[in-house]
Amino acid sequence: MPFRRDFWNKVELEQLYHGEHKTLSDIAQLKQCSEAAVFRAMQRFEVNTRQHSLGDPLITKRGEDIGKRKGQLYILTTCLDCGRQRWIIKYSKPERCKSCWLKILGGWSEQKFGEHNPSWKGGTVRLSGGYNGMLLQPDDFFFPMAQSSGYVLEHRLVVAKALGRCLQSWEIVHHKKGFAKNDNRYPETLQLVTDDRHKQITILESKIDRLLEGQRELKQEIRLLRLENKLLSEAELRSK
Repeated sequence: MPFRRDFWNKVELEQLYHGEHKTLSDIAQLKQCSEAAVFRAMQRFEVNTRQHSLGDPLITKRGEDIGKRKGQLYILTTCLDCGRQRWIIKYSKPERCKSCWLKILGGWSEQKFGEHNPSWKGGTVRLSGGYNGMLLQPDDFFFPMAQSSGYVLEHRLVVAKALGRCLQSWEIVHHKKGFAKNDNRYPETLQLVTDDRHKQITILESKIDRLLEGQRELKQEIRLLRLENKLLSEAELRSK
């Protein structure tokens, strides 16, 4: 809504926000407007936000102790609006949680997730080891194969779709030798094997790699021996 001075009052805002300790959400419901409108009014009238105490600054936690970034120090704070407690990096001063800031800056919509997000790239991500991951929705037939994050390895999904069923946990999709980990074509580059069979294939491929490496070393040694023999023959001819 456009800013109206006859609708807003600095004294009233200060009383609601500082005197009665109401949140932006409470004030928005009272004035029947959006939280963004309340925030803009507070900025226009220069109503300072509450100085929230972060507690004893000497009480800190390391990131690895609370499941966050290793080697970083964190302190516990509370969002000014929703009252939710969260760990923040020490010496940073965010007064609100991410959700509350998003509400203030233009609203939060679930339609911004997934394919409704302008940054949507088809739900494909590159995972460690060179594999691709695909995001599945809960109503997808192959969703039981997904991890807790909703992603499933693309090469497993390709084979499952080709077979028309979900793969069992003990079934392994093996990339054939000589093909990249993200080259997912079945049956051209992929084959479905059991765990034992996969181990056998891996062991045999490792043996083949070692033999090929040994073969390359032997070829190099043969070339050196031939060169040495040639030099000795030439030296013998010059000495005659």
